Amino acid sequence: MRITYLHYIYGADTASHHARQFAAAVEAAGHTITVHALNLAPPVAQGEEGRGGPRDWLKARFSRYLHEPKELIWNAPYARRILQVLRAERPDVLVVRDQSLTFAEIVARSLSDVPLVLEINAPASESGRYFDEYVHVPGAAFLTERWKVRHADRLTTVSGALKDYLVAAHRVPGRNIIVNPNGADCDQFRPDIDPEPVRARWGLSDLPVIGFVGSLHPWHGPELLKGVIETLADPRARFLLVGDGQGWPALSEWVRAQGRGGQVVLAGRVAHHEVPGYVAAMDVALIPDSNFYGSSLKTLEYMAAARAVVAPRYGPFEEILEHDREGLLFPPGDLTGMLAAIRRLLGDEPLRRRLGSEARNRVSGQFTWRHNADRVLQACLEALQK
Repeated sequence: MRITYLHYIYGADTASHHARQFAAAVEAAGHTITVHALNLAPPVAQGEEGRGGPRDWLKARFSRYLHEPKELIWNAPYARRILQVLRAERPDVLVVRDQSLTFAEIVARSLSDVPLVLEINAPASESGRYFDEYVHVPGAAFLTERWKVRHADRLTTVSGALKDYLVAAHRVPGRNIIVNPNGADCDQFRPDIDPEPVRARWGLSDLPVIGFVGSLHPWHGPELLKGVIETLADPRARFLLVGDGQGWPALSEWVRAQGRGGQVVLAGRVAHHEVPGYVAAMDVALIPDSNFYGSSLKTLEYMAAARAVVAPRYGPFEEILEHDREGLLFPPGDLTGMLAAIRRLLGDEPLRRRLGSEARNRVSGQFTWRHNADRVLQACLEALQK
């Protein structure tokens, strides 16, 4: 099968790892895939930020109001570009990673005979809930989402909860949707990685370590994370926090203001190939919070590394791990429940090992990138037969 895969990811977005690993898995399965990044607005080059030129002046004053109209207008050049790619490559199937307000792939689908599989990772309503730096065009995200999901030949969603949302909100037939959680690279995230280099570097040798890796967006629960740090009454325990993004400056300032530098290691952003070593250094891998629909890539990577996972009991987590078998789940938003799970694990090394081993088995058997690619390939075959 010849597949063209399009996305709108750019820069250091962690989703770029998803696109790369998915494409590699498709090729490993014996198919041909070409990947194209379409985004018209690449990030500002390093050293060019905030120089005060006309672009910065205009952006500071008007981007709040013009961002979404711009996204809608850009569908015209996106559609032209997609049609150019389809004419040049003549794939059997077009697979597109969805982006809110972008519907160019539907236009291209209507002007070509190439079936479309649309990969959906979040509901359109999330753009209004979390990205409040922009003035939103009323109804635009919801209506473009409805048009897309009704006209794609097949859909994939990262969770059953997201599938249920699309069926209920847009009356899409459930048979058109394949649930496809993220995958983990079990060769990169392994239980045999030596944790000592990272532990020694940060002064964590022989100490119990609670870890978190991520961008710390609002849905990752930064306030709950602070609550755990404040409340966990274990003088030996240390927190190893890895990543950067929206919530990190505030967390870093809070750690300094609270005088908790001896308790919390803020490792910051590390190279992607170094992340497995940091995960290996964790005794307990923490997900403070999430959302109702998301497939947590970091959770799958924790599990592949045979870490003991503590996560909120949302549907997508229950789809990838069973409570008290491959990890411990707590009621969403319940600080007391999260603390109880952490304390239980810190005090029971055999339990940590058992959960980690079962988690590794679950991921290697069901949730590698090859499994992820196979589910997309199934959607492609169904789209071809439609």
